[in-house]
Amino acid sequence: MSKRALWLIAGCCLVVLASVLGFLINSNNRAKPRLVTVNRPQAAVTQSTPAPISVDSTNQQTVNVVSDPVAQLTGNQTSASTQQNQIDPTTFIQYEKYSGNAHSLFGDISTGTGTAVAAGSKVAIYYSGWLTNGTLFDQTKKDTNGNQQPFLFTEGAHEVIPGMEEGVAGMKVGGKRLIIVPPAVGYGSKAQGSIPANSTLVFVVTLVASQ
Repeated sequence: MSKRALWLIAGCCLVVLASVLGFLINSNNRAKPRLVTVNRPQAAVTQSTPAPISVDSTNQQTVNVVSDPVAQLTGNQTSASTQQNQIDPTTFIQYEKYSGNAHSLFGDISTGTGTAVAAGSKVAIYYSGWLTNGTLFDQTKKDTNGNQQPFLFTEGAHEVIPGMEEGVAGMKVGGKRLIIVPPAVGYGSKAQGSIPANSTLVFVVTLVASQ
C-alpha cells in the first residue's frame, strides 16, 4: 500500500475520532447541566424586643393593690370620711400573711386630687407606722405648738425604705393611703430601733405635697 493511501486512511480515522469525541462531549454536557448559583435576597430579620414591664418609680416589677383596705379591717363598705376614723391597729395582725411578699401592698383610704407622685418627685407626707401587733413605732413629728411637721424625701432616691417608695408612688396630693411593707422592702433581717428583725410594717400616709 502506498504512503498516500496510508495518509488518507489515517486522515479518515482522525475525522471519525474527532466526530465521536465531539458527540460524547455534547452528550455529557446535556446530561449534567451547569449549576448556577442564584443569589436570593435574604429575608428581613426581625429582632423581637420584649414589651416593657410596667414598673413603679423604684424599678420594682410589681405592686399589688389591696382594694378598700379599711373595709377589710371593718368588714363594711363606708365613705372615705368615715373610713379615716376606723383605722384599728389591733386588726393589723391579719397583714402578717403578706410577710413573704417581695413588694409593698397598698390601698387608698381617700384619693387626692393634686399632683401625683412620680420618680424624682419631692414629696412631703404625714405618716404613722405600726407593727402588725398594733404597736406604734413611729409617726410624723410635731412642733412645740402640736402641729405635724411633714416628712420630706425624694421619690426614687432611696432616702426611705423601698416599701415606702413603692407605697406612695402614684399617690395624689391630698390623698391618704394604707401601705403594708413586708420585710423584703422594709428593714429585712436586721432590727431597727424598736422594730424587730423580719417585721411587716403598716403605714397610714397622707400626701401633703409633691413637686
